[in-house]
Order: sequence, then structure tokens, then C-alpha cells
Amino acid sequence: MLVLYGWIFALACTSIVISISLLLDTEWGYQPQIEDKIYDWFVVVMAGPFIGVLLSPYLPLKVAGWFKRRPNFLIILFAALIFGGMHYKSLLMVVTAFLYGLCWALFCLILIRRRKHPLFHVWLMYALHNAALLGIATMWPE
Repeated sequence: MLVLYGWIFALACTSIVISISLLLDTEWGYQPQIEDKIYDWFVVVMAGPFIGVLLSPYLPLKVAGWFKRRPNFLIILFAALIFGGMHYKSLLMVVTAFLYGLCWALFCLILIRRRKHPLFHVWLMYALHNAALLGIATMWPE
């Protein structure tokens, strides 16, 4: 159920950011090129989210957990900053990815504390989110 909540929250964040960027007439800074659908699907939906979740927020929270019993909000901010930096295409992408990084880090921390499988569940949330966005991008390319 937490995966569903995370996915809905991420899609709501996406809707808000896209609405604000349209109101401010802001460019995203790049236009994704969708050429090979199977390769793009694998990279955008499977491999990219796994690497992204592994590098941030999973590893920073796990390493912080070795030194501190309960990672604090600064570790979550640090993980979100790493996540935002990994998505550097434009300033709007960094800000958007930072917000997603906060979302993924909070859900990862909740799952770590519940002793669930945070890497799998957060990857699933992120993969579902990217699958929805890739579907939208292929249906409405411009």
C-alpha cells in the first residue's frame, strides 16, 4: 500500500511542477528523444530507477544507519541533493528531482524502520512513476 501512496504522491508532484512550469513558461532544458522503445523503456523504467535509488537514497541512509541509530533530516536532505544532482539537465530538472529525492528518501527511511525491503519498494515506486511519464511522453511527444 505504501508503494501506491508513494506513486500517487510522485505523480501529484509531477503535475504540480509541470503546471508551475507552464504558468511561468519555463523550459525543461532538454527534450527526451524516444527512438528505440525497448531500450528506452529498460533504461528509463528499470535500470535508471534502480541505480538512482541505490545511489541515493538507499546507500546514504544505510551508511548513516551504521553510525547513527536513527538517521535525521540532514541525511534525507543530503540524499535528496545527491538525487537532484544526478538529474542535472536544467535547473528545473534539478529542483524537480530534489523534490522526488525527498519523497524517495522519506519512503526509504520509513521502509528501513519497518524492516521491509526499501530498495525494492522505492525502486518500484520510482519505476512506476517513470513508466507513467514515459507513457505520457510517447503519447504526447510535444
